Amino acid sequence: MASKRCSKCQFGHNEVNACSKCKTAWYCSKECQKAHWEIHKPLCRPYSPNEVWGIKLLCDAEKPPSASKDNSGPVPGRFVHELVNTNHPVFKRGELCPVTALFGIPLLIYSAAVERGIDMPGQGNQPAVYLRIEPDNGFAPPPWQMCLPGSCIVVRRDKKPLLKATLEAIYAFHGKILNGAGYPESDGWAPIREYMTPAAFQFFSRDHFEKQKEKKRVGFDPFYEPL
Repeated sequence: MASKRCSKCQFGHNEVNACSKCKTAWYCSKECQKAHWEIHKPLCRPYSPNEVWGIKLLCDAEKPPSASKDNSGPVPGRFVHELVNTNHPVFKRGELCPVTALFGIPLLIYSAAVERGIDMPGQGNQPAVYLRIEPDNGFAPPPWQMCLPGSCIVVRRDKKPLLKATLEAIYAFHGKILNGAGYPESDGWAPIREYMTPAAFQFFSRDHFEKQKEKKRVGFDPFYEPL
């Protein structure tokens, strides 16, 4: 049984070869490596053990014109890969996104503006607020609602690389949870917290990737192990 999977096709093979430049991606063939290059290119650089791939979540003032204006859906233009040193404040003072911990991908998020209580025009960041919601009521803590968080850094607490497609699926899942948060338990609806499970996210993320693949978006190849 192969110990590694091809970074493109995700199948296990008897022989997979590492990317010669960064040694972090693995491929079963030249064809898979070429097809995966557009996704791998931003991450293809050697990095040290004290560096982690995270995401810079751009605020309104910094997001590119191509980013979606619909805050309720995926906004891929706002997610930028960022190589984060393990001494970065996100690992020391970043806040846990508690819903992500419940479904098995604990994320840490850091906002310098929230930490310092700074509120500046144009620094709104709805995706960041969505990621920071509490599991019992679907609301972000008051500082995240009262301050404009600005651009934020998001990393996986386990320090595995955080990819844009993964964060997009997580953000979309949070949006789905928020859309269902208003249904009353008195009418027979399950408590919202019961939807925040690994199984629920795994089913959702597979469907999300399939839908994005149908739209011919790169980076959303089928996966055979949970994100």
